[in-house]
Amino acid sequence: MNSAAARLKKLTDQIAHHLAVDAGIDSQPSSARFWDHPGGLELALVSFDSFRKEFVVRFKAGPRYRLPLRRLGDSGEVAAVDLDGYRHGVVVVFSDGRATNFASDLVLFECEPEYRARTAAPPRPRQVGQRVRALRLAAGRTATAVAAAAGMAPPNYARLEAGQHEPRVDTLVRIAQALGVPVAELFQS
Repeated sequence: MNSAAARLKKLTDQIAHHLAVDAGIDSQPSSARFWDHPGGLELALVSFDSFRKEFVVRFKAGPRYRLPLRRLGDSGEVAAVDLDGYRHGVVVVFSDGRATNFASDLVLFECEPEYRARTAAPPRPRQVGQRVRALRLAAGRTATAVAAAAGMAPPNYARLEAGQHEPRVDTLVRIAQALGVPVAELFQS
């Protein structure tokens, strides 16, 4: 390969890397999983790109991500950003004086599909069933009474509590109503 071709390859590699960073991903292979290592969630620096309305966050392990401001559920004008004292979070100050913060793992959750997949596993039927049973017992109700109030056959309700059945969302809504709790309570640990 001649020197012009080598320079062109180097330039295209750099452009590809910058495009990947701009897209919110890094060119490191996902198998690296820097977040699994001690100190992997520690941040090195943060800045705010006011033109793109994105936080640019770089981890101490090297990867850099872009997190859009809208992911925080806020649309205010960012006046300042800085790392927290532990270097595991970002402090954001808005021009109207409000302040908020977000953790380094939020950046990974929003920008790294593998991290999201590993941390966002839905509760397993056994966990939901155990929680439903605990709530029923805490309310002093029988399984038959809750099943009737939820419009379920008692054997089906028993299978749910035993973790042998993965209920549909509408079934969980009916059970939550029968127990007098918000649906989110069924997923608490």
